[in-house]
Amino acid sequence: MPRAPGTTGAAPGRSDRADPRRNYEALLVAAADAFTDVGSSASLEDIARRAGVGIGTLYRHFPTRDDLIAEVLDQSTAAIIARVGGHDQPFGMFAATLTGCFFFAFDDFLLRFADRVDFSLGFAA
Repeated sequence: MPRAPGTTGAAPGRSDRADPRRNYEALLVAAADAFTDVGSSASLEDIARRAGVGIGTLYRHFPTRDDLIAEVLDQSTAAIIARVGGHDQPFGMFAATLTGCFFFAFDDFLLRFADRVDFSLGFAA
């Protein structure tokens, strides 16, 4: 399971530094780009390099490839829901809820079949 962004293991009540949060965000952007360019089999070393961090930093935030893929999918789903949400009309709320349910199911599907999905072209041959 991924570590919460910005957590460094600091003592309770002590603020975390800003660079773990920046590294976390940079890793997500780099991973999304790599998955788009190469697919779910993108090299974790390449993702770390794209983010400007070491491989240890990637593993500190995302112990497994599945954790990284799940977080990229969660972030993209949250962005889509945020664009759809925020409606005052009942239909808008219904549409946002329905969209959220769809993307939750789609995320689950992608996680189960991530090795067979090419994020840039659809399903791999």
